[in-house]
Amino acid sequence: MLLAVLVGNRADFEAMWSFTRAELMVRDDGLAAWKWDPAATPRVTDVNNASDGD
Repeated sequence: MLLAVLVGNRADFEAMWSFTRAELMVRDDGLAAWKWDPAATPRVTDVNNASDGD
């Protein structure tokens, strides 16, 4: 997302932010879940945050 902002690519930023909000923002504390698996149901297989990235 940062790279999209740096190169001025708003469309890519919005696509990634939309995905993040829809798929990863499942916690009550505002942090994103770190593990998403498109083959799993539900797709978030670990709701813990990535402490090295948040």
